[in-house]
Amino acid sequence: MDFDSLYEVLKSVDLHQEGIDAVHFSDGKGCKLLTYRTDRNSLFIKWYSAKDWGQVEAEAEGLKTLGKSGSIRCPTVYISIKRGNNSFLIMDNIEVSSAGRRASMGAFGQQLARLHKENQSAAFGYERNNYIGGLHQENGKTVDWSEFYYFNRLAPQIRLASEKGLLSRDLLSRENEWIKILEIECPEEPPSLVHGDLWGGNLIADEEGNPYVIDPAVAYCHREIDIAMTQLFGGFNPEFYKAYQSIYPLQPGYVDRMEIYQLYFLLVHVNLFGRSYVGSTMRIIEKYFGAP
Repeated sequence: MDFDSLYEVLKSVDLHQEGIDAVHFSDGKGCKLLTYRTDRNSLFIKWYSAKDWGQVEAEAEGLKTLGKSGSIRCPTVYISIKRGNNSFLIMDNIEVSSAGRRASMGAFGQQLARLHKENQSAAFGYERNNYIGGLHQENGKTVDWSEFYYFNRLAPQIRLASEKGLLSRDLLSRENEWIKILEIECPEEPPSLVHGDLWGGNLIADEEGNPYVIDPAVAYCHREIDIAMTQLFGGFNPEFYKAYQSIYPLQPGYVDRMEIYQLYFLLVHVNLFGRSYVGSTMRIIEKYFGAP
């Protein structure tokens, strides 16, 4: 691995120090993860190839956007850069604590509610396309949530799954009907800034119980999409939901439409992990939209 390039980047932002205390490597999805500790700082580095620069750039921007909201904590991003054959995302290393995470649930519920309530937009979407789990995520702007969700979330993932032979392309043949169903099922709400991929692994906390979010797929969306993702795979306790509701209550009927939002994340999992997610995905499609 090209450590010379890494050290040049660290020096450019005054983070490199001779006499490193510890360097720890592990494998991430499509990258190497490096913890770099010195007497002065503790850094977390995601090390990608140069071809993945777009993903690195989007993740850095998402973290900065959430951090600037003033509602929610993210690791501080020091630099994201492409250098030679490498792309680097360099940020603060959070000393993760499982006890701290358990203690953070109430605080994070309130913080997420404030993020959704205090950071809103006139349109659904975002200034740029980005990524979720390494897959391209479209963010073309529109004032209509049903159209945004269908054309920017569901349809691209169904199209990709059909190209892989995992789902039938016939699922795309009734777009007007699907959009109408989404209009009926999803209540009107202003577009809120969302994390966009809020499964349990993307919430961490330090020893003091301060919560931090990582690996965002940000956009201005219907806020219920964040809540639905927290419930897809678990990892969030009742205190989290109680705290969220105390700040920004969900509209009635959320439980009945929760799976509509979970459908997007299941489609992503179909495209990332294959046929093991097809059954649960088709069950939701048939529940809300009927047989293809």
